[in-house]
Amino acid sequence: MDFWVLDRQICFGKGLATRRSNTDISEDAMKSLIVMSAEDNVGNAIEDIVGGDEVSYTVGGKVHTFTAVDEIPFGFKAAVKDIPASGDIIKYKEVVGQAGRDIRAGECVHIHNVEGKRGRGDIMGEKA
Repeated sequence: MDFWVLDRQICFGKGLATRRSNTDISEDAMKSLIVMSAEDNVGNAIEDIVGGDEVSYTVGGKVHTFTAVDEIPFGFKAAVKDIPASGDIIKYKEVVGQAGRDIRAGECVHIHNVEGKRGRGDIMGEKA
């Protein structure tokens, strides 16, 4: 995957997420997340986020915001939409797991609330 920084924008392939320069950041500044597709229900934190922070991301030219529910360390996934228990976790338009419980928008999405879907013999209808 290609990655480059261009005039305060972080670019991954065809995706684009805006980011403020260090001169624009203050203690009360909105935090940023990278979301690659409108189909995704999670995005990656590009900085440490704590509960209560306002978080923004841009996808399809539209800016979206939410309030972080809990701590989301740099590089971790955050839910950008509510995800029901057993619902697919979608990142880069790909299913990367399923919710082990209901996940609210703004929550950290990690091993405590995600289950794998591949290579599991306990899931009905799985093909070898």
